[in-house]
Amino acid sequence: MRELKHLAETLLIRSKSLTLSCLFSLTFALFSIMLMVNFAVNSLMMEGVGTKEAQSLILIVAILAAMVLCVSSLFTAAVFGSYLRKYHTDMAVLRVLGGGQQQVRGILERQIHILLIISFAISLPGCWCFYQWGLPRLTSLARLSDYGALRFHVIWSLAAGIFICLLIRAVLLSLVVKQGKMLPVDVIRGQKIGQNESGRRKAHSFRFDNDFTFSMQLLAPKIRETRLIIATIAILTVMIIFGSSMFQMLSDNGSEYLKRVYISDLVAMETEDSSGLNEQSVDRIEQELKSCSQFETAVMFMANEITIKDGGEREEVFYQRGDLNALFEQGLISHDITGSGVLVSSNFAKEHNLKTGDNLTVEAGGHEKELLIQEIFPAQNRYWADILVDKDNPNLVPPGPDFLDTLYISGDTAAAEEKLSELKEQFPELTWSTLNQRLDYEKQLGRERGGLFFMTVWCLVVIAGIGWINSLSSMIKSREADYNMLHVLGFVPLRVVKIMVYQIAVYLLSGILIGAVLGAGFLALMHIGFGAMVMLLPAIGFMVLLCLLLIPEIRRIAWGKRLLCVMKENEG
Repeated sequence: MRELKHLAETLLIRSKSLTLSCLFSLTFALFSIMLMVNFAVNSLMMEGVGTKEAQSLILIVAILAAMVLCVSSLFTAAVFGSYLRKYHTDMAVLRVLGGGQQQVRGILERQIHILLIISFAISLPGCWCFYQWGLPRLTSLARLSDYGALRFHVIWSLAAGIFICLLIRAVLLSLVVKQGKMLPVDVIRGQKIGQNESGRRKAHSFRFDNDFTFSMQLLAPKIRETRLIIATIAILTVMIIFGSSMFQMLSDNGSEYLKRVYISDLVAMETEDSSGLNEQSVDRIEQELKSCSQFETAVMFMANEITIKDGGEREEVFYQRGDLNALFEQGLISHDITGSGVLVSSNFAKEHNLKTGDNLTVEAGGHEKELLIQEIFPAQNRYWADILVDKDNPNLVPPGPDFLDTLYISGDTAAAEEKLSELKEQFPELTWSTLNQRLDYEKQLGRERGGLFFMTVWCLVVIAGIGWINSLSSMIKSREADYNMLHVLGFVPLRVVKIMVYQIAVYLLSGILIGAVLGAGFLALMHIGFGAMVMLLPAIGFMVLLCLLLIPEIRRIAWGKRLLCVMKENEG
């Protein structure tokens, strides 16, 4: 059996197309996941990156890594499955020559290990080179955050690569188990069963178009062999629909949220990693800001809980303390609140059937107190608690220390920013921006996150497209004898082409339609609007353009062989 020592390598070399497809998919999966892991680690280490931004990037990276792993595993399993089907007769012959299950399985396992080792050996140094030289240029051209500023994390990359290799190895080994147990009689029986099933389909097909029916009879036996590729296209379609719609929804909701928060010319608040500015610190900041006549300042504190009484029912709601007179002077509320007056949100007023001039009963300090509703503010335009009270109102004193929520500043923003810069030396927790500045910042973050998502999806589309076109080409070649027989039956070349086009359309649309239905179902369950056409249509167009690669093969089969050629081949 010394001749079998290099059989694994020989078979891989003989199947260049399938081998290169597997290597491409595996290398991309390892390369992209290593790159994403470095993005996430460096984001946590970068100075000035807040907790929220770092966590959002890690979440995006985790989702993208799962997408890459899922699609790449399905694609590699589909291609490797085609490889196993191509050589399953050879493996059965090997069993006849005395090879055992372990020997057959050992050959296939060796091939899996060769593919994984080569992919790992390419992806790790490739990722390092891209991270050192390619990524800085890419971030500069695309105006993205400089994730390449820190070193390449070899340990994290090795750990991620080994973990992914082990997962993909487990997926591929699940295909090898059945192949190792294959006996020669199983191969013969499988061919007979396939012929019988094909015959039954011909006898009971629903005939609404002869050419379409015949094309489905040729395609049906191959659907089972290519179901993983169809599943890959379906999952990719779900990812495009769900991911694009989700990013669109997050972008729209983020803009609406910021417009509710940034209602003055300039808004100052605490940084996300701040331990909190207490009321004493806020009073000092407020006094410093109000000492400048170029702008006006109003402060709002964090929300607290309070118990209200509505008839015989008690309910816990949130309220906020703030400088209501200053809010009125800036035009952020309509009335100058006096005495024990409060503001309530429109949603709260509607829920409890309240109107301006009504009294609101609350429990504070162990006593019931009556508060006069002097204004109802629109909840859809303000990011405030349900009840607003003046910070000097003695009826509602917070049970513990109060902390800064927002500083609203209107007027000369340049003077305000200069003053805030001075205060930041004493209170480094302060941060501020205008609405446009914040929208630009969020747009930049969204562009980075969305760009990472769409770049990954497009790479997956290319991978799925390569697998799809390879499997489609193999399917057409495997049915070449049937197409040649059509010439014997008198089919003109254009009619043969029509049958092939039917098969290609059904093969592509089956995966897309399944994915579209599943994606639309997910969006409906989560009440998310459909916003994926911008990316879905180009992806479908790319898959259709790939069909042009099949034109030489279709032309050769449809026009290249006639009855005389077939007879000569049979004689030979």
